Amino acid sequence: MWERIVSNLLSNALKFTLRGHVTVTLRLLPSHAELVVADTGVGIPESEVAHVFDRFHRVEGMPARTREGTGIGLSLVDDLVRLHHGRVRVRSRVDEGSTFTVWVPRGRRADAGASPSPVADAGPARLSLARSHADEALGWSAGAVAVDDHLRPEHAAGRAGEPTAPWARVLVVDDNPDLRTYLGRLLGRHWTVDVAAGVAEARARLASASPPDLILADVMMAEVDGLTLLREIRADPHLRDLPVILLSARAGDDDAVAGLEAGADDYVLKPFSSRELVARVGAQLELSRLRRQRDQAVRTGDDRLELALGASGFVAFEWDTATKGLTFLGGDGGSLFGVGDVADMDFSALVDVVHEDDLADHLAGLERARTGGQPYAGEYRIRRPDGAVRWIRAVAHRLPRDSRRLFGVATDVSDLHAADDGLAQATDRLRADVEAMVRFQELTDRLATHPSALEPLLADVLDATIELHHADGGTVCLFDPATGALDVVVRRPPAFVTEPDGDYRVLRPDGAGTQSIPLLDRAGQPLAVLTTYTRHPGARTDLELRLAELYLRQAQAVVAVAAAGR
Repeated sequence: MWERIVSNLLSNALKFTLRGHVTVTLRLLPSHAELVVADTGVGIPESEVAHVFDRFHRVEGMPARTREGTGIGLSLVDDLVRLHHGRVRVRSRVDEGSTFTVWVPRGRRADAGASPSPVADAGPARLSLARSHADEALGWSAGAVAVDDHLRPEHAAGRAGEPTAPWARVLVVDDNPDLRTYLGRLLGRHWTVDVAAGVAEARARLASASPPDLILADVMMAEVDGLTLLREIRADPHLRDLPVILLSARAGDDDAVAGLEAGADDYVLKPFSSRELVARVGAQLELSRLRRQRDQAVRTGDDRLELALGASGFVAFEWDTATKGLTFLGGDGGSLFGVGDVADMDFSALVDVVHEDDLADHLAGLERARTGGQPYAGEYRIRRPDGAVRWIRAVAHRLPRDSRRLFGVATDVSDLHAADDGLAQATDRLRADVEAMVRFQELTDRLATHPSALEPLLADVLDATIELHHADGGTVCLFDPATGALDVVVRRPPAFVTEPDGDYRVLRPDGAGTQSIPLLDRAGQPLAVLTTYTRHPGARTDLELRLAELYLRQAQAVVAVAAAGR
């Protein structure tokens, strides 16, 4: 909590100090601790000083490094100081600067909800908070300050893995030049990045022959906002599938819901962690690639089917229901039905070759087409003079201007029937892929909105991993760095027990056995081990396997963030 007070005051001072300096002083006095954050910034008008600690209050018209903000930072400082039974005051003069002074009494316990002491709030949570504010300040001055990222805390432990889709092109749309520069440099380490200073420039980029693979757009822009750009993209048939991530300093649920309802693939709040943003962009690019693969597979299947039908030897016919005459208008009807000479052919000759088990349904369908005008479409078997049985598919319609005549086409589909098993398997695989994509999206959405509590998150990740791996059960064990022991904290199902020499002892190539996945914290240190047990693995497509791997990468990142907040 103390870190939030210091970080918010320091962030506010940096935001409104365009030249000069910011000074932070901390003194331990006999009865209280005194924190002073003073700057040589633009100052606060006298009429506004009394309102700076009001929730959602913003001083309009003053120069600043960024126009973004929700007006809750200083209000939060005031609330947190009061929880510690302290006071915060401000003195300010326009064009000379502001001084914020915080007094916190010594020896008094904080109210419920406050951390008991600054020391108790140490650790990964403090580093995460400081890093988020540092990232925001770096974005304000990214165009003028070069930072060696390998020296920053988030890179000190090395990279756990490179982002996916290195081939991709990302378009950054933001009217803040400093933030554009920062985002371009951050994302440019992993992908090709183009920048646009507003929606007008973005429209020009999107109109080119080679649009980007993903758009990262700020919501709050001066002329046209990011939501408007998003709606234009979703309304364009050529761009509607383009992944869009929105950036916003508006932390309200309504703003995030509005962005997602407008069609955003993700909604990232400022200040953000650079590693989290890179991970989110990488995940959306990978999802987009998988969607394109799926769509291409569907289109390829449609093209192959169309070619197969075009080369299958259709026969066109016309049946005069008044005279019972049957005329073949195209194709080799005699060979198709095995009836020899088709000149002046009577319909009864065709009826004679229809298989007795299919004859009643076939005639009933034709009668409905003749009397009720309902299109006939059906398949039936015929028996040729040599005894061979062939499958025929026919479609027939009553002619609009001559109700006595039916026009139709027929073709031999025996080869397709012989391949029914293969087609059914292909359909099942495609259905499994589509269902896997839908379930994967549900699981990743749940990850993105999961509360920060670690053990419930680990339980959900285990449940999802068991489902994606078609496993029988599993466990999550937390690593105790003091003793090196692994303690089981989650078991699915609760009564699930494995024997050392049982069916789960060895991991076979088909996925049966025991599989363990380490979970690391943000410093790369062991946090937990997730283990699944599978006796009879179900068949999984390549896409399902890729989605399971992708979910685990995202889950590891979310678990690391949750562990840092403990």
